[in-house]
Amino acid sequence: MGDYERSTTVDAPVDEIFEFLSKVENLPRYMERMTEAHSVAGDEVSVEARLEPEDVGGDDPASGTPDGDGERRVRGEAWFRIDADNRRLEWGAEGPHDYRGELEVSAAGSGSQVTVRLHTTHEAPGIEDGLDGTLANIQRIAASDPEVNPGASTS
Repeated sequence: MGDYERSTTVDAPVDEIFEFLSKVENLPRYMERMTEAHSVAGDEVSVEARLEPEDVGGDDPASGTPDGDGERRVRGEAWFRIDADNRRLEWGAEGPHDYRGELEVSAAGSGSQVTVRLHTTHEAPGIEDGLDGTLANIQRIAASDPEVNPGASTS
């Protein structure tokens, strides 16, 4: 069983970064490996992600459709919940790996701290790299997107 946690501090106001992160359509902009996300109904979302060869189980058709680079694209349904009062996002997917996670935003000086937690019973070498990549994407967006950070550099 794997429980993972990573945090980073970003130079962006708490409310603005949380608002950006909580929009389903923005998930592919910062969630490492996610390529599509669309609201379906209620807290249900339809998602697509790309998985590295080491993250999938061989030639199992349920592990996704291979592309030309050995990666697989996986589509599925998940749930995505927003707790705006606590600036927390929660997500997960039904299935054999008890996959679920959360993202919290809190004040940190003049910026924000973003913490991502993930739980899954599936152990794969790329999970920690995926969390680090997600936080790096959030840092990049906070530093360069004026919608998220009015003082951001657009160059």
